[in-house]
Amino acid sequence: MAKMVIIGGGKAGARAAVALRENGHVGPITLITGEIHAPYDRPPLSKAVITDAGHPPPPFLTDEATLKSINVELIAGTAAQSIDRAGHTVHLADGRTVPYDKLLLATGAIPRRINLPGSDSVRVRYLRTFEDALALRTQIHGGGHVIVIGGGFIGLEVASSARKLGASVTLIEGLPRVLSRGVPEEVAQVVTRRHEVEGVD
Repeated sequence: MAKMVIIGGGKAGARAAVALRENGHVGPITLITGEIHAPYDRPPLSKAVITDAGHPPPPFLTDEATLKSINVELIAGTAAQSIDRAGHTVHLADGRTVPYDKLLLATGAIPRRINLPGSDSVRVRYLRTFEDALALRTQIHGGGHVIVIGGGFIGLEVASSARKLGASVTLIEGLPRVLSRGVPEEVAQVVTRRHEVEGVD
């Protein structure tokens, strides 16, 4: 039986594991994620996780017990460090080695890092993980000023969340308009006006 290894604990990795079972794969499946959590959904990180009162849990897609029930092994909290294609093995940061017959890379994207004076400050934050969203929660407050770099979906959602929490917001986009890669110009104009009405500069 072919052993399937999936690197990446986001939506793509989790759904791939479930889909493999649903479509008849009977061999072992291992899902590897460098995060300590079971797979969770990322879109709420820029919205509800930042703005909801209390201490919201990660927006889980599944949990370890559910994965175990369909015979999917979850390795969480240690990242895949290298892949030996000739030896069909994945080497983990904690020193373990995981063999595979088939390998799926579902690692997603990472935020582009800025290289400017002061960019190493604790006041400069990136958003990709649940912990990133929690860190943003602690720094966004009424009376504060938030600068968001990036006018894509995530940047606009963070800007909207910051305004909801009472902060003033300036959004910086290097391209001629927001959502350049996502929607037609007419839609982008509507979104821009809506954010301006809500007080985003």
